[in-house]
Amino acid sequence: MEVPVLAPGTRVGPYVVERPLAGGGFGEVYAAQHATLGRPVALKVLHSRHAQNTDLVRRFLREAQMVASIRDPAIVALYDAGVDEPQRIWLAMELLQGIELRERIYRSAPIGAEVGLRWAGQIARALGAVHAQGAIHRDLKPGNVFVVQTPEGEAMKLIDFGIAKIVRPEDGQTMLTRTGESLGTPLYMAPEQFRDAKRVDARADIYSLGALLYELFTRRAPIVATTFPEMVAQILSGTKPPPLQSLRSDLPRHVPDLVHKAMAVDPNDRFQSAEEMLHAMQAPQPTRGRRRRGKLGGTMGGTLRGPSAPPVSGFDATILQDDESKD
Repeated sequence: MEVPVLAPGTRVGPYVVERPLAGGGFGEVYAAQHATLGRPVALKVLHSRHAQNTDLVRRFLREAQMVASIRDPAIVALYDAGVDEPQRIWLAMELLQGIELRERIYRSAPIGAEVGLRWAGQIARALGAVHAQGAIHRDLKPGNVFVVQTPEGEAMKLIDFGIAKIVRPEDGQTMLTRTGESLGTPLYMAPEQFRDAKRVDARADIYSLGALLYELFTRRAPIVATTFPEMVAQILSGTKPPPLQSLRSDLPRHVPDLVHKAMAVDPNDRFQSAEEMLHAMQAPQPTRGRRRRGKLGGTMGGTLRGPSAPPVSGFDATILQDDESKD
């Protein structure tokens, strides 16, 4: 039985629920406020079926400790975590004001190269901070990146670590949720995640960032399919998306090269770390050929060639694997 929707005024730990924000396979998210300090938070309350699994609770709280230890401006802050009666597990996170990157991509003109790479650099730095803690996000996608306003302009916030994979640095072993293990989101998953989700490394996040960037610049998913099996077959067979430069001829030549390298089918052909990819984004590039001036520095980019459309419903949702996998 699922956790019921919590009414405004419900007390969860030291927090008071104000209103629901979102829901999903793992739980509900509420706007809440600390009862004493008055600090607003996003309160994530897990569904009751997960709270009955004591091993999962232990692992979940250990993951929460890992996320709380990461210090990066592009990662949503985790303030607190706890277990209440009756077996209610919750996280208190930074309450963000903004929109999902997915919405930002499709509501405006194509994103220019300078802005797109600046945003991608923020995400890459955040991934580097995650990987430095021995973790892998495994579900990077436009829906898990939030766009917030800052004095310097729009900035990225990486959210939702609910399916992060933790690697013990001391022995290279992994800690994985035994029941309801999340695999990721099909359209942005690296091929190896379909083959063996338990054995992926940080390069799977590099692939996902490449897929995210492809969609950011083209406003279309890198894989176009009408059925789930067709989509998986394309990814596993190494079917390449249309060349980015054929859809965005206004982009500097190094941008398509960067995106397609990140999306290489073989992990050994990708950037081997988030830092390496970030360096490639920031490296000075020679000017080649004529470019339309005034297009690349702002939010507005060039004209898209071909149709653009959000991914098919369901293909951009996180999928779960409900099994009894071993560590």
